[in-house]
Amino acid sequence: MGIKEVTLTDLVENLDETYSLYGTNFTKWSKVYINDEKQESTFLNNTRIELPDSKLKDGDIITVSQVGSSNTIFRTSREYIYMDGKILEYTDEVKEQKNSAKTDGDQQKTENAGQSGEQQDQNNKEEKSGQSRVPLKKDGKRL
Repeated sequence: MGIKEVTLTDLVENLDETYSLYGTNFTKWSKVYINDEKQESTFLNNTRIELPDSKLKDGDIITVSQVGSSNTIFRTSREYIYMDGKILEYTDEVKEQKNSAKTDGDQQKTENAGQSGEQQDQNNKEEKSGQSRVPLKKDGKRL
């Protein structure tokens, strides 16, 4: 039924906008879940499963479970995250990076909330260019 650990190695978007999921130790009892929702899938062989109706977006979490009768889950793969058209194992390090990116974005929004549109535009330009505004004294020297 599937006692070996399932791993995911690649996810390819096909020309017909379906997906092919590649990995190891798939069986006919392997079921694919995206964000904990069971997906329609077709088992092709022990290294490939087709996903004919799934739609993926960055941040989606993918797992594969070995499912028996009565929808009993016997084993589930590690979590993988879909980012930029690829899948990565969703390790603690990746979770931390994802959370810090969100936190940084939220903090920037908070900092910009009290500024005028012109100030926000200037800050955004400086962020992109890597420069920052340094206050100057009347004589033109930095504080």
